[in-house]
Amino acid sequence: MPVYNFIARDHAGRNFKGSLFGPSEQAVFFRLQKLGYVVVSVDEKTASDKPPLFQQAISQADVVIFTRLLGTVVASGIPAVDALAAIEEQTANLSFRRIIKEVREDVEHGSTMSAAFEKHPKIFPHLFTAMIHSGEISGTLVESLEKTSGYLERDLELRRAISNAFVYPKIVVTIAVVGIAVILLKFVPTIEGLYKQTPRFQLPVFTKILIDVSHFMTNNVIPIGVFALLLAAAYFLMKNTAAGRPYFEAFVMKLPIAGPLYKRMIIARAVHTLGSMLNCGVPLITSLESVKTVAGNAGIAKDLDRVVENVEAGGTMSSTLRLSPNFPPLVVYMIAAGEQSGKLPSLMTSCAEALEKEIQFMIKRLLIVLEPAITVFIAMIVAFIAIAVYLPFYNVFTMMPK
Repeated sequence: MPVYNFIARDHAGRNFKGSLFGPSEQAVFFRLQKLGYVVVSVDEKTASDKPPLFQQAISQADVVIFTRLLGTVVASGIPAVDALAAIEEQTANLSFRRIIKEVREDVEHGSTMSAAFEKHPKIFPHLFTAMIHSGEISGTLVESLEKTSGYLERDLELRRAISNAFVYPKIVVTIAVVGIAVILLKFVPTIEGLYKQTPRFQLPVFTKILIDVSHFMTNNVIPIGVFALLLAAAYFLMKNTAAGRPYFEAFVMKLPIAGPLYKRMIIARAVHTLGSMLNCGVPLITSLESVKTVAGNAGIAKDLDRVVENVEAGGTMSSTLRLSPNFPPLVVYMIAAGEQSGKLPSLMTSCAEALEKEIQFMIKRLLIVLEPAITVFIAMIVAFIAIAVYLPFYNVFTMMPK
């Protein structure tokens, strides 16, 4: 439904501007007249339909806010089409606004909301559409939207917690690398010239090592830069391609402290996703297929493939996961208890909460170890440079006659 800008005059003769959704200019005109206003002009708003010069990225936070708003508006009794139209008008991200517009138009033409969302898998993943579809079938759309937004919020908080934990180390390491590079490329050559002008300087081993490193970097700036770019490209390909991802995950999981944290994060997301989808009434097999996609780990995906095969053959989840080295005993025990008691969805939610608390503890422990280690390592490098630079001056001063 298009948006129309209007200018109208109230009973006091004051002009004001606004915008309304409507099927046509005439419909908006008569609607304003019924409200008692004198209509000055009505024009279709087209600026929002124009693509921006640069596409705005749509973040998970945008989707979280959208889902929460949609659930709140639909819960108030407003039809889905009107709810989508209202959120579309309020969305500042133009890229996301166009996506919402396409969803709204599909719903207006008779499509279900889940089918309309499913046309945009990069924005609304399979688990999102599956949870909405379950709510539409069962008549509990409001509850499904609320649970979906709750799932997305907790997943976003977990991602942010892990990301924020590495902000300080990244900043410190970046500043240290840049600073050391400037010292080796600019400061050390200047000091070396001073050493050469003073024949009495006897260069210690530390100073010779520092000068050799400076010569190597100065004479190989381009090869070092190319090597750094190739290393960054290799990291990107390993992390973001189907062929390299398993090797990257295997490497990360073998790292001390960070490896167990990474594994716990994947398991927590998988359990949280499974519990949320089951709570929305999504069938177990469909939920497991979505969890496999959300987990984003080749080892976990293989374990879940075996679980799906076993469940389809009439077996249980716990009997398969018990043989996996990736799932901790707590998760397997909770799944087994849920299967026996018939309370699998609620127990999965409780298990996810326990895992998230464990992750928060592991993050704190990682920071306790990582921050001092980085500080000590950088301090040692700075101390080495300082000693290497000033030790020749100290030797000259001590050898001077008193």
